[in-house]
Amino acid sequence: MPTPVRRQYLDLKARHPDAILFFRLGDFYETFDDDAKLVAQELDIALTSKPMGGGVRCPLAGVPVRSVEQHLSRLVAKGHRVAICEQLENPRAARGLVKRGVVRVVSPGTALEPALLEAGEAAACAALLITSPKRGRPQAGLAAADITTGAFHLAQLEAADAADLWQQAVSHLQRLGVRELLLPDGTAPPSALQLPVSSRPPREFRADEAERTLQAQFHAPAAAFGLDPAQPALGAAGAVLAYLQSALPTTAEQAEAQADEAAALRHLSPPRWFDAASRLQWDAATQRALSIVEGGYAEGSQKGPRTLLEVVDRCGSALGRRWLRAALSAPLLDPDRINQRLDRVEALTRRPALRRQLQADLRRLPDLERL
Repeated sequence: MPTPVRRQYLDLKARHPDAILFFRLGDFYETFDDDAKLVAQELDIALTSKPMGGGVRCPLAGVPVRSVEQHLSRLVAKGHRVAICEQLENPRAARGLVKRGVVRVVSPGTALEPALLEAGEAAACAALLITSPKRGRPQAGLAAADITTGAFHLAQLEAADAADLWQQAVSHLQRLGVRELLLPDGTAPPSALQLPVSSRPPREFRADEAERTLQAQFHAPAAAFGLDPAQPALGAAGAVLAYLQSALPTTAEQAEAQADEAAALRHLSPPRWFDAASRLQWDAATQRALSIVEGGYAEGSQKGPRTLLEVVDRCGSALGRRWLRAALSAPLLDPDRINQRLDRVEALTRRPALRRQLQADLRRLPDLERL
């Protein structure tokens, strides 16, 4: 017969079958069975075993609690999802088995730990829903939420065929700094997509489910954000919200009761439509070829900046660096808005003392978006 701890582990693992379960035992997060084999291989740590009742020894691999971030960063960088299971009560005061619960799930699109983030880059999680109506062109709805800053963007795409639609979608994903993509089960992404993909139940993309999720999160109907059931963007918005609600930190009481899932996302801004018509539309391959924010010649092959971003980046804050990256990735087309931006730049170049003071003040500011 399995030990009580083994039964507790199996119950929690059954709720998170697609994630590596870090099971807190004292000063270590332990992994068991296939998770242990995977963790030992990916982190290059020892694989041992532990007796778990009934004469059975289970594979075991663990990492110290004090150094968990560095191990998480390596697993997440390889596209893995990790469910963090904590002790929900003081072991010394517990009577019998210590209560445990999964308090968050860490993945490329839900990471909050500083060691897992780049200060000058967005870290969004996105959901994509593609529909092919009997009449008309195929459409795609895209919703991207960055839980580190609270930004939440929507996009509705349309193209003559599926290949062009995917090309548009990939460009938007890069523009919005997406690190993880959610797709309905059965949706096959193109082989060229260089993003971790998480398959989600199709019901999370249904319009009625999405309507309820948005209402619970923002206390307003989907129509308040310009969404209607005919738009795949509604399903994408609901799916990304549902995923984040299940992944973000909760209090111990919430983790135990699975209550108030929207509480952890109170900082998320209401969704805003990405204004594609007012910005230059170019694909990811073109951006790389032009060395806008990535690409360029190989590291060490030539001295100096390798991308346009590196040439113009004089930002004194992480907020500015993220804004600059986004602005270069999606250049404005409207002459009035371009001139307004240039007027502001000119105003600061004409007043060097004010500019220096602003620079000094901005450098002292913390990263307010991620605070």
